[in-house]
Amino acid sequence: MTDFPKIPNKYRRVFNWRISHATAESLHTETTATFRLATSDFPDILEDFLEISRKRMKNWTALSRLQLHMIEELLMQEAAVKHYKARLAELEGTSAQAAADEPRTHEIEHVKRELHFYRRYANAVRVIGDGIAWRALGYDRAVTRALSEHATKQTIAAEGTLQELHEWLKHFERGAGLAIFNALTNCLAVGDVTVVHSDESVEIIEVKSSNVKSGRKVRQRQEMTEIVTQLSTGEGRIEDRKTQIEILAVTPETGLDRVEELLKVAGVKAWASAKISNCLYVEAFDFRRIAEAPSTEELQRRVQRATPSSENGNAAATS
Repeated sequence: MTDFPKIPNKYRRVFNWRISHATAESLHTETTATFRLATSDFPDILEDFLEISRKRMKNWTALSRLQLHMIEELLMQEAAVKHYKARLAELEGTSAQAAADEPRTHEIEHVKRELHFYRRYANAVRVIGDGIAWRALGYDRAVTRALSEHATKQTIAAEGTLQELHEWLKHFERGAGLAIFNALTNCLAVGDVTVVHSDESVEIIEVKSSNVKSGRKVRQRQEMTEIVTQLSTGEGRIEDRKTQIEILAVTPETGLDRVEELLKVAGVKAWASAKISNCLYVEAFDFRRIAEAPSTEELQRRVQRATPSSENGNAAATS
């Protein structure tokens, strides 16, 4: 790490930097966990969720029923993560002599792989939730950016979830719009339930289990007020920063067509890469096309052999 002088800059923050090197052990754990997820039955479930979320994007009943299934999946995932975290703490808290025992070492590796597996699966479910929110909010980047401004730890099995589900269900039964359970997403970090009405108006709801005032509740209300003001008027102040939303007469280039091309190549040859633009390089892996989980060394060799596409834009892929 390089230490810089502790001098307040114009943002009143102190910046530092460091480089983190992933170990071969951690890379192998993540790789094998990804391989297991890709070759399990779970991708079929994710594919069904994704298809329904896109095909029935105007059907509020279908999307609400889909969210119930997604909640069920995340509840099982969180229970598994809790179990394996407790087991890992138990295994790593043993004496040095016991920790050196080979069977125990193998079990620790197994538990770590399971943790990666369930966390990745949960993230994939929430990415589908992000898609539901993205489409419901009319593909509005400014809105999505503002609602994801504050970091949050999305959890289904948490205190207060029953009250949040009750609020979500109440809006679903009214049929006045699409109610989104925020904990099913990564991007809706403000409030607990977001309701997109038929007239395209949006209501953000923070569910509280009591009327007791606290500093945290006051801050949350202030944050919600600031964000609603900004999105309603196009300008405002967010965390002491003056913000203004401008609509530019340009069409953003996403490169999604190129990514689709890469995915097709990876679906045949297991791996593909390409330079999408001057600032974006993408690699795609399809572990279902690999006979067995690749070692870390093999993955590194594949990446080293890769060369970004030339000016003609053709994707490079392994044979």
